[in-house]
Amino acid sequence: MVKQIKDLLKYASINEHGGILLGKNIVVDGFDYRDYRVITHAHSDHTQGLNKSLQVSKYIILTNITYDIMKSLGMIRHKYINKYVRVKYGEKIRTNEEELVLIKADHIPGAAQVIVELDDLLIAYTGDFKNPGKGTPIVKNPDVLVIESTYGKPEWTRPFKDEVEELFVDLVKELLSRGPVYIYGFHGKIQEAMIILRSHGIDTPFIASSAVYRVTKALEKHGYWFGKVFSHVSLEAREVMRDGWYIFFSHTNNIYNHNINNASLHGLNRIILTGWEFNEPYKRVKNNTWIVALSDHADFEQLLYYVSESKPELVIVDNYRQGAGEIFAREIRRRLGIPAIPQPSSTHTLGLI
Repeated sequence: MVKQIKDLLKYASINEHGGILLGKNIVVDGFDYRDYRVITHAHSDHTQGLNKSLQVSKYIILTNITYDIMKSLGMIRHKYINKYVRVKYGEKIRTNEEELVLIKADHIPGAAQVIVELDDLLIAYTGDFKNPGKGTPIVKNPDVLVIESTYGKPEWTRPFKDEVEELFVDLVKELLSRGPVYIYGFHGKIQEAMIILRSHGIDTPFIASSAVYRVTKALEKHGYWFGKVFSHVSLEAREVMRDGWYIFFSHTNNIYNHNINNASLHGLNRIILTGWEFNEPYKRVKNNTWIVALSDHADFEQLLYYVSESKPELVIVDNYRQGAGEIFAREIRRRLGIPAIPQPSSTHTLGLI
């Protein structure tokens, strides 16, 4: 078994830059000196090292939606425009020695899993995901499965996850009866929140900060529907804000900015969308501030379910990004009996099996 695992690790690993190394020529979501760089989605912890990759890699592979989100955020450098290869889900790409395909991951719009085939091996990387077997297809029987571990501790499980959307809508309706509502989240999650509210009949005007507005407009080109959304600097937005009935969407980084659009947020109701809440679907943290447990990541229960249904020969757990890689690898070994190692790791790799 040890020799077999050593052989498999020649074709899948995670380097010290957070790059997911697949096959012989592919790196995903981080930097390495390889010809093909894949970006699974537009969040910053998966686009890191991109400037260096643009200099040394021949091609940057990503979905059409991810490309347009990155373009809307000013992340596409025109100098290297010809290096970007935009693909659809299921479209196969042949590298020098491998066959590469991106399939859907239920995370943010455009997010993808990566499947690589070479030398009679099947290697899969989940990227960030949620809802395995429903919104996220499970890759069956890979030789190596590389998986995220954002919520990799057993206690990071949300027993209420199927109820969150309805409760979120109810909270927004209640707060709207008192006045405007400000909602904060990351790109992608913000747009998911917009869709949830619209699908539940909330027709309140949406106002978005500049970056959120650009991402929203980029997604509209791909068939996403958000209803009326105004840029916060537009004349329409100013008129709506004077009426006092609207929902304002902004990036999480602006939570503590109390002067968006030169309007004080003091006393206004605010909702922060976060995955780091496991005890309640939502709760008040200050007089006018609430957190809602709306997450774009699988919780521990869903992570373990993916692995159990996938049935890989070896699991490599992403221990570079925020999460609990070493703990999740241990739980895979203990509960499922599948060899699992965290990478990068300060512990000797094979000693963890």
